[in-house]
Amino acid sequence: MPSNSKEHQQKEKGDNVSEATDSNRNLMRGIFELARLHKPELTLLAWYPSVWTLCLVIHTLGQPMGAFDFFSMVFKNYLIVALTHSTCCTMNDILDRNIDGLIPRTASRPLPSGMVSLRTAIFAFIGWAAVTLSTTAYLQGAYSLVLWTPAWILSLLYPLGKRFIDFPQLILGSACAWVLLPAWVNGGGGVFGREELTPMVFFIIFWIMYIDMFYATMDSEHDISAGVRTLAVTLKPRIHFYLSLLAGLQLLCLSILAYRVERSALFWVLGVGVWAVNNVWHISGLRIVDGNWAAGSGHTIFVRNIGLGLWLTVVEVLELWSNGRLAF
Repeated sequence: MPSNSKEHQQKEKGDNVSEATDSNRNLMRGIFELARLHKPELTLLAWYPSVWTLCLVIHTLGQPMGAFDFFSMVFKNYLIVALTHSTCCTMNDILDRNIDGLIPRTASRPLPSGMVSLRTAIFAFIGWAAVTLSTTAYLQGAYSLVLWTPAWILSLLYPLGKRFIDFPQLILGSACAWVLLPAWVNGGGGVFGREELTPMVFFIIFWIMYIDMFYATMDSEHDISAGVRTLAVTLKPRIHFYLSLLAGLQLLCLSILAYRVERSALFWVLGVGVWAVNNVWHISGLRIVDGNWAAGSGHTIFVRNIGLGLWLTVVEVLELWSNGRLAF
């Protein structure tokens, strides 16, 4: 409720961020935005790999799977990934509340803008964490909590990594790669002894590092003054070279994966081929003008990668269907 009381205009104790008065508070919207529910497309980047892994299991085992069972697993993985994303983004904003206020793009987030209090954000994180754990156990069994734990821990460590190392993208990529394990096990691949999964793991790590470097260019100039460490800052003079290197490693892993499980020509052309063309398009589109990143170029390429991930997901499902391994 709006209030002109001086008491309501004081800063909350224990919080270093200069918060707005109660007139700026919006509890529901604040919790909604802390969890990034207004940006559902971001969840897809961690969900795509689980779908690709499930397709890989079916190809590896060589046994068809009913469409209902397949899409049921796909939906369950999406729900868990979405809840995980909401939980970790809420914690990210709690840890980054002082840094976010220094960067124009993030200054309007719920905590630095005063939309919610630090206490409210902490309670929201606890609530999201409880829902994530209980939903995972219900949908995939209590044993899946163990499979998901490394991904959860790495995701929570990511905002801290930005303070201490120059390559926090590696932590984020590793977190997304761990999402493969529960998808692999629940799809029937077993816990040990499947070398087919290895190139997929590295493909995901290289891809997430690649796209997060594009994303980080949006804030890189402000990150320097805020003390945030990121590859977009460290590698700026040679960033196109390193992006090209990551693109090449992605294609190598994707090609090894396709070769090992004997993918069809459809996958080589629409999967590997289209991926290669897009890599060239992405890297050539990232521009530096007068020493600064061209406005919006990194974000535009980031969004294109969300679309590229969806494209590969569709190709994976078509490949299963064309080979008779997805029974409708």
